[in-house]
Amino acid sequence: MIKKKYQIIEEWLINKIERHEISVGDKLPSENELCSKFKVSRNVVRQALSNLKISGYVKSVDKIGYFCEGPQQRNKLTKNIGFIAYYSNSYIFPRLINGCDHVLFKKGFHLVLGNTEYNLKREKSLLLDFLEKNVDGLIIEPIFAPKNPSNLYLLDEYVNRGIPLVLLDNTFPDRDFNYVCLDDFTAGKMIAEYVYNKGHRNIGIIYKDDYYPKIQRKNGALSYINEHIADYDIDNVISFNEDSFSTNLKEQIARIFDKKPRPNVLICTSDEDALNVISAIKEAGFSVPDDISVTGFDNWDLAGVSDINLTTFEHPGEQMGRIAADIILNKIENPNLEIKTQIVIKPKFIERKSVLELK
Repeated sequence: MIKKKYQIIEEWLINKIERHEISVGDKLPSENELCSKFKVSRNVVRQALSNLKISGYVKSVDKIGYFCEGPQQRNKLTKNIGFIAYYSNSYIFPRLINGCDHVLFKKGFHLVLGNTEYNLKREKSLLLDFLEKNVDGLIIEPIFAPKNPSNLYLLDEYVNRGIPLVLLDNTFPDRDFNYVCLDDFTAGKMIAEYVYNKGHRNIGIIYKDDYYPKIQRKNGALSYINEHIADYDIDNVISFNEDSFSTNLKEQIARIFDKKPRPNVLICTSDEDALNVISAIKEAGFSVPDDISVTGFDNWDLAGVSDINLTTFEHPGEQMGRIAADIILNKIENPNLEIKTQIVIKPKFIERKSVLELK
């Protein structure tokens, strides 16, 4: 993997410090000197120095510069475990928290909660804040989708500092982290097979393209569809992101009903999305499942009420929280254990009444 410019500067300074060419208390080369030496911008140098400050190698003195402090030693547990989630008001959040807390509280550990609102800047701020608080471990729903920016370098910083880290409900597919997640690809294939066996051939998929699990659910559904429907219309796959979903939903639903032939089932990649879709369908003067069938994911409490009866999948949030907490405790108790723990949970299908069987 090609190293970024700020990482090259970091490694050069760390090497100087660990070989005692720069001793504790010594002033580091100035920003201008580092810019000149590495032929980089001031922002690149500041990124490197900021990361070294987080790591405990250096400290800054206002209007004077940076001084060598030597790597911080984590001699004493704080008994605090950081937990960073997307939304504190999400229906999944209480499940994850209950699972984590049930395990951690018995061992005398406490959760320090953070809410990113699926915003990278907020996530970065929380990751830096928890580093300063010296949490003993971190459980996080990381913001990630392929080709999108991420705070991966800060997660690497936790690993570099020996702080146990577990990714929850989302992963970086090419990186070797501890994680607990659902087999979203298989779930996508399962729901596509289900609606296919119900007689549906004109299948629509609505998913958010800034969240990797939903992309995987979409990919799984498409994998099954492409194997079984030769002339599948790819225009039936509709993508949204966090900002555009609600604003464009009614317009997209109207477009779906204008198509000839129109989809007779919509696979949605979360219950929240599915319920919004159902609401838009009703506002357009149609009904579920008589005019169009709808499925979801996650088994939100509202999905099972009598006037919705949404066919969906169970989201094992409490189980995932318990497993993540167990992994964290195991890593704290065995700090030299280098084996990564990666748990993929099999999806559990829940059939209700939102999919019509076609004759």
